[in-house]
Amino acid sequence: CAIRESGQVVCWGVMASGEIGNPTIVLNSEVPVPVPGLSDAVAISAGRDFACAIRSSGQAVCWGSNDFGQLGDGTTADRKVPTAVSGLSDAASISVPDGTHACATRATGQAVCWGFNNSGRLGDGTTTDRLVPTPVSGLSDSVSIAAGGAHTCAVRSTGQARCWGSNSLGELGDGSTVDSAVPVTVSGLADALSISSGSDHVCAVRATGQAVCWGSNSSGQVGNGTRTEDLEPGPLVPTPVLGLSDVASLSAGSFHTCALRNSGEAECWGFNDYGQLGDGTRTDRLRAVSVAEPLPAPISGKTVNLNPETGIVKTKCPGTGTYRKLRNPKQVRTGCLIDTRRGTVRLTSARSRKANQSARFRGGLFRVGQKKGRAETTLSLKGSLQCARRGRSALVRVRVPNHRKKSSGRKLWGSGKGRFKTVGHGGSASVRGTIWSLEDRCDGSSEVKVKRGVVSVRDFARRKTVVVRAGGRYVTGAVRKR
Repeated sequence: CAIRESGQVVCWGVMASGEIGNPTIVLNSEVPVPVPGLSDAVAISAGRDFACAIRSSGQAVCWGSNDFGQLGDGTTADRKVPTAVSGLSDAASISVPDGTHACATRATGQAVCWGFNNSGRLGDGTTTDRLVPTPVSGLSDSVSIAAGGAHTCAVRSTGQARCWGSNSLGELGDGSTVDSAVPVTVSGLADALSISSGSDHVCAVRATGQAVCWGSNSSGQVGNGTRTEDLEPGPLVPTPVLGLSDVASLSAGSFHTCALRNSGEAECWGFNDYGQLGDGTRTDRLRAVSVAEPLPAPISGKTVNLNPETGIVKTKCPGTGTYRKLRNPKQVRTGCLIDTRRGTVRLTSARSRKANQSARFRGGLFRVGQKKGRAETTLSLKGSLQCARRGRSALVRVRVPNHRKKSSGRKLWGSGKGRFKTVGHGGSASVRGTIWSLEDRCDGSSEVKVKRGVVSVRDFARRKTVVVRAGGRYVTGAVRKR
């Protein structure tokens, strides 16, 4: 969800329990839709299946799933439209986690929480669920609050950070793994400016600008250069995020964290399976990495965009003498050599003046090409074959650096949508969206395998075109080896 400049709230995504806040949406919405009756919002926070906002008057409202009373209206009934949180008309801030409770700070500084109270995450000294806002014990001077998966943290007006709830992974930052139903002091953090909670980890910004984190570190979300096993505690006290001493603000996701430097540069670290770190890869990062700047659109016949996703990818372009490791997304000229023998790269090329196409490639060395004005992007296999032939009395190896290596071809796997053509010495494979491979063999032929979709294979030796469907393979006739 988001707030427009006018104060109107809009939401999009799944509508399973009313979380979009617009009863005209039956299932999902791929575009932002207005939340009726909420045109004066000044703050908003959305979780997995419910959301809350603060009106300009200070009234808190919530909508969506309400199984545990997380909407704070005194019931457990789901709401498809914003509903006033009972007795909370002076909210200063509000926090909704990826869970089933919510918390807020009043204008007076009093912290309040409501909803599911397992592990004492509401901070009222009990583990009893609450259907309406309940004061957090001993916390009447809070300036910010951050609800996590099963814990909550807040910053006092003095800068002291306090946390409560589940502590099995060190979320409370007090040096122990003991749950607490009342706030406990975060060890050594008396100068916090802001705080943010993930599912099982917490991060804060010190007055100096240093970012610190603690708790679960299974994906490197603490940012200290290490990681722990799943379900094992991470750092039990605040630990500096490596290389981040000039932070203006930060935000913790479920298993990753992002920060904004004073310079305006964004950095992220932790879990990255879905590209949430924005560095152009899907590799977890144990320390902060820069969010990549968007690349310019590829130009037909001139440039393509490369995004290294796994392993090691290298490039060598005309005018450069050596291969260079591709660490971040980069635009390169057509004619460059791309080495994916130890990694995977996503290649994006121009399909038309207004549209692009992309596919992943791995396991081979190829030269990328494209004719101006044509959508088809060509990937020509390169590199030496490792072949063996028999002499009169002994096996003679040809172009094999290590004599123990067996004969093998050169190969390239592709997966994606668009018009791509892989070219070997015996034939070529043209696709429009599939998973396929082309391998040059030592006898001068090329073998095409198709895992999904349909591939058009051109057999150079036999001068014919063959269609290969999913689960099939085709071996071209042998031609003179290149």
